[in-house]
Amino acid sequence: MMRFYSSKLLLLGTAAVLLGGCGGGSSGGGGENKAPVAVNDGPETVATMGSISIDVLANDTDENGNDTIDSTTLEITEDPTLGSAAIQNGKVLYTASSTAGDDTFKYT
Repeated sequence: MMRFYSSKLLLLGTAAVLLGGCGGGSSGGGGENKAPVAVNDGPETVATMGSISIDVLANDTDENGNDTIDSTTLEITEDPTLGSAAIQNGKVLYTASSTAGDDTFKYT
């Protein structure tokens, strides 16, 4: 979940939602594919009508011991109400509207 605030600026914060387990096929290792652990992001400050690219996966961890989480599985599960969020190059591009205040979004 991202949180956003402001009068002229929008302060952006994220609270990560449970990241779903990736894949589902057998890798031959016989081990269980555990879901990554999501960690809250932000807050970030964004000017009204401005945008910011947020690497929401940068502080999340993979319980299977992988160094990185597959960013192609990233998706917005709950849209912000005061702006918009879109996946772009494995990151979330948040664009603020002309309305300042708290805003959040959720991703998985």
